[in-house]
Amino acid sequence: MNVIKKIIAKFVDLAFYMFLGVVVLFLMQLFCFTSFRIPSDSMEPALKDGDRILVNKMIKGARLFDVFAALDNEDVTIRRMPGWGSFQRNDILVFNFPYQMNR
Repeated sequence: MNVIKKIIAKFVDLAFYMFLGVVVLFLMQLFCFTSFRIPSDSMEPALKDGDRILVNKMIKGARLFDVFAALDNEDVTIRRMPGWGSFQRNDILVFNFPYQMNR
């Protein structure tokens, strides 16, 4: 019986730390970094089609808005967290793909 309690306790600890890790990764992607795949060769030779880049959101600050309101086509207020720096020469800027209304 004591062995089963130890196994259950270890499983609960493992599940807790896995959940905590997922939450930390989600928050880091929301506020610190995100990854993108380059969809075309328009940036050659610096970036090739299919390259993957990691964007540091802490330079200019992460943007925060209500995702669910945006998905419902409602007007959303976008706020930006304070950043830690400015853009330098040869930095790569990532822009949102323009939203196209249904025609």
